[in-house]
Amino acid sequence: MTPRQVFLIIVLGLLFLGMVLILIQRHMFREKYAILWLGSSILFILTPLFYDYFIEIGIFFGIMNPASFFFFFAIVEIFLLCIQFTVALTVSFNQRKITIQNLALLEQRVRDLESRVGLQGK
Repeated sequence: MTPRQVFLIIVLGLLFLGMVLILIQRHMFREKYAILWLGSSILFILTPLFYDYFIEIGIFFGIMNPASFFFFFAIVEIFLLCIQFTVALTVSFNQRKITIQNLALLEQRVRDLESRVGLQGK
């Protein structure tokens, strides 16, 4: 990698890391979901520093082209993000379902109590 490429990747990685940290600090990004983003930004920063090691790992797995190796990791990261979002949505859906069921039970209870009070007042 040329020095310009190394500089650009490190600066973009630091900006990305800073953005993630600011979003966490402003409570716009929950900590438990930020782990993958923090890991991605740190890996992004470390990529030019350990470029040769990443190339050797790629060759070990049979990926001869460095661009293909990094593209493969980008696809894996997107896949992990999809799994993370699916889990979050499933948990949210289940919590919402339980809340709606509890609300329906409470509304039924209020109607029952109102009907009892109405019968006793007559």
